[in-house]
Amino acid sequence: MKIAAIHVDPQNGFTEICPQELPVTGALQILPHMNKMFEAADFNILSQDWHPKGAVYEATKEKPMGTKLEGYPNADITWNQHCVANTLGADVIDGLHRPEEYDLSIKKGEEVDCHPYGALWHDFARTRSTGIVEFLNKHKIKYVLVGGLALDFCVRLTVLELIEAGFIPALNLEATKPVFEAQAQSSIDEMAAAGAVVLETTQAMMQFVQEKK
Repeated sequence: MKIAAIHVDPQNGFTEICPQELPVTGALQILPHMNKMFEAADFNILSQDWHPKGAVYEATKEKPMGTKLEGYPNADITWNQHCVANTLGADVIDGLHRPEEYDLSIKKGEEVDCHPYGALWHDFARTRSTGIVEFLNKHKIKYVLVGGLALDFCVRLTVLELIEAGFIPALNLEATKPVFEAQAQSSIDEMAAAGAVVLETTQAMMQFVQEKK
């Protein structure tokens, strides 16, 4: 049985490399575990935030990060400017595979009024596919390894979207870190309750792969 892996937004903008964006504590620690995930999977998929400057969800002095937005069906709160297209923050972290090495690479959040979290859909209503669902179905994939940044937002939503779409995601906790540590456990519990396989270590991930192949 073939297994895929989705590498969710492993970008500089979510690390200390770009401290003014959305640095995730310990983000660089996931690199060796992401590389192991790449090696273990038959197919590898990359998602990247690819945002425009001046997006409606950009935090400002008047609307600091976390301010709730009204009137935008695909943007819920404000965020510090991050992962702007064609900037250092949008680049994949050095030490990981380059985008062209993945079997499928998608970009999300390219519109000024759209800030999706999960990798499978461009919109909150889940009507505009990024192509991942079609790719997984084409290759008759059932199990999908998941890691990346960040656990409590884009990784969590990607896992939940996979479950809704009929796949079984396996989350490697060593290959992800949260934006907000206080939300980590509740995010893990939510994913597990929804049907995700939660793997504590990369070693456990490798054993999972061996069992399913």
